[in-house]
Amino acid sequence: MSVNGLTPEQRIAFQRDGYLGPLPCYVDEHGLDQIRASLSDIVTQAPEHPIYGRYSVRDWHLVLPQLAALMTHPVVVQTLRQLLGEDLLLWRSYLDHVSGGGSSTGWFQDWGGGDWKAIGEPKPCLKPMGVPARRDKNVSVWLALDDVTVDDAPLKLMCRSLFCRYRQVWVPLPSAAQWQNPFAGCRSVDAILRRAQLGNLVPNVDTSRLFESYDVGIDTYRTVMHYVEAEMAKYQAKTVWGVPETTTETVVLPMKKGEFVLFNERLLHGFLPNRNWSSRYALHWRVTRSDTLIYPERFCGDLVDEELHYITHHENLLLCGEDRSRGANRYRSVSAAPPT
Repeated sequence: MSVNGLTPEQRIAFQRDGYLGPLPCYVDEHGLDQIRASLSDIVTQAPEHPIYGRYSVRDWHLVLPQLAALMTHPVVVQTLRQLLGEDLLLWRSYLDHVSGGGSSTGWFQDWGGGDWKAIGEPKPCLKPMGVPARRDKNVSVWLALDDVTVDDAPLKLMCRSLFCRYRQVWVPLPSAAQWQNPFAGCRSVDAILRRAQLGNLVPNVDTSRLFESYDVGIDTYRTVMHYVEAEMAKYQAKTVWGVPETTTETVVLPMKKGEFVLFNERLLHGFLPNRNWSSRYALHWRVTRSDTLIYPERFCGDLVDEELHYITHHENLLLCGEDRSRGANRYRSVSAAPPT
C-alpha cells in the first residue's frame, strides 16, 4: 500500500460499514518479527511498565521507539487522515496477545466516552471539544503480527452496527466481554501463582498480591482456579448485553502478518477463540481528533483511568496537523524514524 492512500470507494465503504480492510502490509517482515519478539518478551517476563509502575499491555509505543515508528508510519497516517481529516493524535495502544487455547471475547462498543473496557466505575477517556455528533471521531487500527486464520483468535466485527447503540451493563469481571481464560497455558498451580505474581494473569488487574493472604498448601488446580475467579468477580466491568456471539452481520477477518484493519469504535468488535496451541500477537492502537480532551477527569485531580491505570505520565503522539485542544492535551515527540 502506498502513501497515496484510499480510493473514493474505500472511504464510502468505511462510512457505510464501519471498517476497512484488511489493508496491505506497509513494513518489512524482518521489522515485524523483531517487534513480535519484543512483545513476546514483555508477555513472558512481565516487566514493570515505565509509564504505569506495574505490568500492563498498554501503551508500549511510549517506551519502544520501533512501536511508535510503526504506528506513525506515513502510510497509516495518510490513511487515517483521509478518513478522519487533519489534526489527529494517537492516545492509546494495546499489546494484543491471546495464548494458545485462549477463549473468545464478547462484544465491545464505545459510544463516545472511550471507556468500553471500564473496570470498577465509568470514567470517560475522551471528551470532544468540537462536534460530538460525528460517528467517526475515535478509530482503531488493528495490525496482525502473525498470520491469523479463523482458528487463531481473529478479529470479529458486526458490519454496520455503528448506527445502533447497544445496551451496556455492569457485570462481575468474569462475565464481561473482555474476560479471557486467564489459565490458558497454565498447566500447574505453580504456573498460576507465577503469572499472578508477575501481574499478567488478568489484563488490566494488578494480580501481584492476589495470593498474599491465601495459603495454597495442597489445594488442587481447580480450587485455586475458583479462588481466582471469585476474587476477580469482586470487580465490576462494563459489557455489551444481549447481542449474540455471531449474527448474519458478523464479519470474521483472517489476516496475513502485517495486514491491518481500521474500524470505528462504535462498531461492535471482539475476537474468536484461539483454537491452536501457539500464541497470537497483534497491535491495536486508537486515534482521535486533537480537539478531543484525553482523560478529562485529570483536570479534576482524578489520575486513575477506567482500567485502573495511573495516568500521571501518560502522553499522546500528534500524528498530523496541529493540536486543537488549546494546550490541554500532553504530547511526546516522535523521534524514531519510521521503519521501511
